[in-house]
Formats: sequence, structure tokens, C-alpha cells
Amino acid sequence: MAPNWLVIWLVTWSLSHTRAQSLVAAVSISLVLDALSSSYPTHLLGLVIVAYFNSDSRRKNDLVSFNSIILVVLRVFFWTLVVEAIMALQYLPFNIDFIHELWLRYQRIGLSSAVISSLWTPVIYWPLSRWWLYQSRKK
Repeated sequence: MAPNWLVIWLVTWSLSHTRAQSLVAAVSISLVLDALSSSYPTHLLGLVIVAYFNSDSRRKNDLVSFNSIILVVLRVFFWTLVVEAIMALQYLPFNIDFIHELWLRYQRIGLSSAVISSLWTPVIYWPLSRWWLYQSRKK
């Protein structure tokens, strides 16, 4: 199992950028990932949902504190589960008979990926959010 680096980065990006920028980033990285790997199931659906719900045009995340890191870790955990569920549900049209096996695999893969992604989130979130905050103040 590996962390879902794209969800970590996308949540971090979306919290400090506008909704339009977040959606463009989600579409871009999901199309690149689909081009590099199998295009089915697509990563586009899950990542666009993550970008849409984690960004808000009216809000900027200027505070980098311990509390905000904890909240971002919880967001990454939840959204990793959502992205993995969307990926799993895309396999249903192939064969409806293996729903039980799909559910067991989703539990193992989804929870493992969510926990590992959550543990890696502060390593990505803290430096990137500090850098983006510095860049916005520099302008």
C-alpha cells in the first residue's frame, strides 16, 4: 500500500487556492495520471470532487498551525476514502457478481491508503502551505 500523493497535494493546493484553480489542477493531474497508467478506472471523477469540496473562492488559508494541520490530516483521510470508493465503484459494471470481493478489497486498500496518506500529510502540507503563503505575501 502507498499513500495517495495526489489527494494529499490536491487537498493542500485546494485549501490555499481558488475553486477554479483547484479544478484545473485536479483535471490536469488526473489526465496525466490516466495517461501514465490505465485510463479505466479514471482518476478524474474522484480528484475533481476533492478539488471542488476542498476549495472555496471566498476563503484563504493563511494560518499554518498545529490545529490546521490536524484538520488537514482528517480531510486527507476522509477524501482518500472517497477517492478509493469512487475507484472501486467504477469496477461494478464489469461484473456485478463480485461485489463481496470488491467490498473486502476496498476495506483493505481504502483504509490502508487513508491511514498512510494521513501520516504523510504534514510532511507535504506544512512546507507547501508556508511557501504559498510566502509567495502570496511577496506579491
